Amino acid sequence: MAKTKYGKYLLTDLSRKPPHPEVISPIADFSGVKEWGETGFGINWECIAQPFYMIKEPHSHKFDEYLCFMGGNMLDIFDFQAEVELYMGEEKELHIINKPTIVYLPGGFVHCPMNFKRIDKPILFHKIFLAPKYTRDLTK
Repeated sequence: MAKTKYGKYLLTDLSRKPPHPEVISPIADFSGVKEWGETGFGINWECIAQPFYMIKEPHSHKFDEYLCFMGGNMLDIFDFQAEVELYMGEEKELHIINKPTIVYLPGGFVHCPMNFKRIDKPILFHKIFLAPKYTRDLTK
């Protein structure tokens, strides 16, 4: 960003290599610790265009997290033609996501596996976390 008084508050370099080989387009990513020190917030955006298991291991985080599932058509984000399996709690209660959904995961809450089981049209997946850096605590 241009060297101005407040330019330090604008981030334009958001493109990152996807962490999963099944995600074929670059993702947009922000983590507070990388960009502005200990800012307690991070987010990423991924275009999911094919089925795959994104996360196989149940885990939790010390921080709150939000998982957002939206249709990939930016003119109609409610056009959701996909099915995602998300397991929640230590007992792995299965939830089927088949319409735009936001999932709240309080700090310490066990969740996953997460399977993008059917993708008829690309969807947009957002992960929002309230911490400067994304970390996972695997459950036993």
